[in-house]
Amino acid sequence: MRTRYRVWLDGQALDEISDRILVIDVEEAAPDMQIDAAACASQVGSRLLACRRLRMQVRVLIEVHEADIARRSEIINRVAAWCQGKELTVNNRPGQRLLVRCTQQPSVSALQWTERLPLVFTAYEQPYWEDAVPTEARFAGQTGEVSLALPGTAETMLCVSIENTSGKLCSRLDIWHDQACLRFEGLALAPGERLLIEGNTPVDLKLQIEGEAGLRSVYHKRQPQSADALMLSPGVNRLTVTADTALKWTLRARGRYA
Repeated sequence: MRTRYRVWLDGQALDEISDRILVIDVEEAAPDMQIDAAACASQVGSRLLACRRLRMQVRVLIEVHEADIARRSEIINRVAAWCQGKELTVNNRPGQRLLVRCTQQPSVSALQWTERLPLVFTAYEQPYWEDAVPTEARFAGQTGEVSLALPGTAETMLCVSIENTSGKLCSRLDIWHDQACLRFEGLALAPGERLLIEGNTPVDLKLQIEGEAGLRSVYHKRQPQSADALMLSPGVNRLTVTADTALKWTLRARGRYA
C-alpha cells in the first residue's frame, strides 16, 4: 500500500518520519465565517455589516502499520513532534502554503492498532492558502512607479524592504496604491540602513529599521493620515513610491486563494 498524498511541515515530509506511516487522505474543510447583519427599516431583508473569515482546517488521515505497541508509540511520538511545525504544504497544492497550528494530535491505542489516525491543523492568523514564494518587484531611485502582477483569488498584504543607498539621511517616504498611502515622516533612515514593512495581516504588521545597532520600531513615524497597511488585489497592482532621497525598493506580496 502506498501513501496517496504527501504532507510537509516546515519542509519535513510526514511519510519520511517512518516507512510505517501511510498518508491516506487530506481533507480541507470550508473556512469558518462570521457574518454580521442588521435588519432593514423596511422589515424586509437585512443589511450586511461585516463578513469575517475566522479560520480554516486541514485534516490529515494517516495509518501507522506497526503492530508492536512500543514501536508504534515511538513512531506516534515522532509524529506529535512533527506536528509542532507551522508551515503546511501538500502535494495536491503545489507551490502553496498554509500557516497553521496543530489542534488535534494522534492518539495511541494498544488494542486498535490498525485504526486510522486524524491530525487536524487550523489556520487562525492567516486563514488562506497562499503562494510559498512571494511575487517581487524592484526599483531604484527617488520617485517612480512599480507594478506587481499577483495570482490568486483574494486580497493580500504588501511587504516592503527599502534600503538607503544614497549618502544622505532619508526622513520622508510615501507608498501609494489606488487611494491608499503608507506615509512616514521623520524616519532618520541612515545610509546603509533598511526600512522593513512586514507581516501577514495588518494586525501583525511590523514597521522597523534594520541598522548596525539592530532593529528599532518606527510605528510612531507613520503619519495619522497613513493607511495601516496596503492591501493588493489579484491581477496587476500599480504602486507609486516617493522619498526625499534615492532608495533601493523591494516590494513583494504572496498570491492568496479564497
